Amino acid sequence: MKTIMKSKSAAPSTTALVASALERAFYEVLKGPSRNYVLQRDEDATGVSGTGIVADVVETAGGTAVMRWRTNPAGDGPGCTGIYPNIAAIEKIHGHEGRTRLVPVLA
Repeated sequence: MKTIMKSKSAAPSTTALVASALERAFYEVLKGPSRNYVLQRDEDATGVSGTGIVADVVETAGGTAVMRWRTNPAGDGPGCTGIYPNIAAIEKIHGHEGRTRLVPVLA
C-alpha cells in the first residue's frame, strides 16, 4: 500500500498577496465614490523624489488608499504603486513630519 504524504500548505507567494490586495482595492472602488489627492512635497527630506506634486492618491469608499509615484527614483519613467490600509498610513510613512502633505483634488 502506497502512503501519500500531505505537505503543509505553503504560505502565499508575494505575487498572490499583491494580487489579493489589488483585488480588494479595486472592489472597494466599486462600493462608492472615491476621493482623490496629490502628495505635495514642500521639502525633500531624503533627496530622492524632489519637491512639488510627487504622487497621486486615491482613497476608496472602503478606506483603502492607493498611491502612484509620478516618477521613479532614477527619473526615467513612472514610479511604483503602493496599496495602504488607509490615508493615515500614507501620511505617517511619507509625511516627513509635515514637509509632505496630502492635498485633496477637487473635481
